[in-house]
Amino acid sequence: MTQKWRAIQEMMRGYRAAQILFTVNQLEIFQHLAEALRPAPELAALTHSHPEAMRRLLNAAAGLGLLIKQKDFYANSKLTEACLLEKGPFFMGNMARLEQAGHERWERLPEAIRSGR
Repeated sequence: MTQKWRAIQEMMRGYRAAQILFTVNQLEIFQHLAEALRPAPELAALTHSHPEAMRRLLNAAAGLGLLIKQKDFYANSKLTEACLLEKGPFFMGNMARLEQAGHERWERLPEAIRSGR
């Protein structure tokens, strides 16, 4: 039963990782970190964001392996450098933006099923 429970739980929580990736990408944090290591308050100022909320977002992105946390500073991970920086060999940032738009449409699935549209 535990394995089945975990499988369902992973499905229910899958949106969280995607939303973290989409938000960091939308705020252009990866691009800001391509220039230099930066602390959360500086990234908050650069993105016109709340400092504590930014720290939580950056910690979540680090937990996913998108960023590396070094004391109070953040840097892009190798994965991010390869796939989420425009200069990276496997740039997927534009695809992330398209997927984000798709997620917004999928949120309306119950309404679409009820109405047939």
